[in-house]
Amino acid sequence: MEGLGMDRKLFLESKKDPKHTTPNVLAIAGAPEISVSTVQRHLREKELYGRVAVHKPYMLKMNMEKRRKFAKEHLQWTTEDWKSALD
Repeated sequence: MEGLGMDRKLFLESKKDPKHTTPNVLAIAGAPEISVSTVQRHLREKELYGRVAVHKPYMLKMNMEKRRKFAKEHLQWTTEDWKSALD
């Protein structure tokens, strides 16, 4: 690698969007002369491993309705009301 500057740049690009693949990170960082395996090795050294992100389940219609109802009921609450609710 070209040194700590490029290493840091690749690390930050990878952290910024975990869904980016290693070739995408290379392209964004402007380092096409570095091999993909080298970048992967350096990211693993910094404890960034290639993983598939877990997808959050969609909200159920019932939960959306409950949240909307709660929001409407508590729309007029002041900061003091919320503070007392959290105590």
